[in-house]
Amino acid sequence: RERQEEAAYAAGVLDLMIGREDLMDDEDQLMAQDVIAAEDLAGRFIERDTRELAERAAADREWTYGHVVVDEAQELSEMDWRVLM
Repeated sequence: RERQEEAAYAAGVLDLMIGREDLMDDEDQLMAQDVIAAEDLAGRFIERDTRELAERAAADREWTYGHVVVDEAQELSEMDWRVLM
């Protein structure tokens, strides 16, 4: 639903760009809609989290890793395993 709202907003932005009637009569004029679709325009402005993994983990103390890889050669004690699990 949110994506549809963003695409509708982007379509409105593109419509504003062709509001000038003097340009609409010139068929050689390249318009914004000729270059990019509203959905693509909306997709360019999605907020993305650009922080490093450690920064995201530090900001959210509830955040955990999805899995842990342990090398068998480390010969972990039972206590070490409990810490990891």
